[in-house]
Amino acid sequence: MNRRAVLALAASGMTAAIAGCSAPSVSYQMEELEWNNLYDALTTETDPDDDAFDLINQSNGGTTPVTIDGEVAPVNEGIYHHEDNAYYVTYEKGDVTSEQVEVLLITEQADQSNDLQYSDLPKQDADSVAELVTSDRDRMSFLYSEEEVNSSEIIDESLDYGEYRDIDDLAGADIAAVTVSYDGDSWHVVGVKGPTIPTHEYEYTVSLVAENESAFTDWVEEELLIDLDGVSGDQREIVEDAIDGGYQSHSVETPYVELTDLFYGNRSIGEVDQTGGEWVVEYDGVLYRAELHHPATVRD
Repeated sequence: MNRRAVLALAASGMTAAIAGCSAPSVSYQMEELEWNNLYDALTTETDPDDDAFDLINQSNGGTTPVTIDGEVAPVNEGIYHHEDNAYYVTYEKGDVTSEQVEVLLITEQADQSNDLQYSDLPKQDADSVAELVTSDRDRMSFLYSEEEVNSSEIIDESLDYGEYRDIDDLAGADIAAVTVSYDGDSWHVVGVKGPTIPTHEYEYTVSLVAENESAFTDWVEEELLIDLDGVSGDQREIVEDAIDGGYQSHSVETPYVELTDLFYGNRSIGEVDQTGGEWVVEYDGVLYRAELHHPATVRD
């Protein structure tokens, strides 16, 4: 709605209609849970094709921290059911600088070519080559850390990103390509280093929390459960509204802010940030999943 329309409505005494059509800034929902179904309700099962599956395996069952660079978190924080165990996954996010690398698939072998087995490639090269040759594309962009660029076997430092961004541009160029044997075939690839871009580093902690459903229920009760029975009268009204269809407000009220202090002081079910998250709570003897959404300023 533009400014002129707002002014016109206000002048005609219809400002209430404007407020009515805007989305609430605060939302708080509570969904009832069952103690005997917590494992299925709170965990996400991993799949061999998922990044979460690879992450937990790389962590050696939760004994080794894993650091991954990327523009977004490759695996969300949360509770994962992985090979009969439950793992709690969290991360710390930091700012780093990465370099964009364009990996090109060359149809004809270049004059200068090093023959390598796929298993001999550094991990980032191997991941890039595997993703490219199993796609239907002849080029893809990947993010490399400075260390990965320095150890790369496929990047040709002599190539200019601005000049050689197209397969056709490589015709007749003096290329230090690499011939990689992968899955029974040979592929001629070359990496062209591109611009440096800001990105993020995610340092993951994977914790083994339970080896069966009974142990998982105990862990939830000991480590996640928030008791809401002791909240104040104003906060109790908000909680009961959340149970009875949901609490919503166009303004941020003090009792709600005080409630968020209680939630943010405890472990969440999964991804949580300044604008909300999900927690396990108990109120009047009943178990709930609580979901909060609010402006980031609430947690400033």
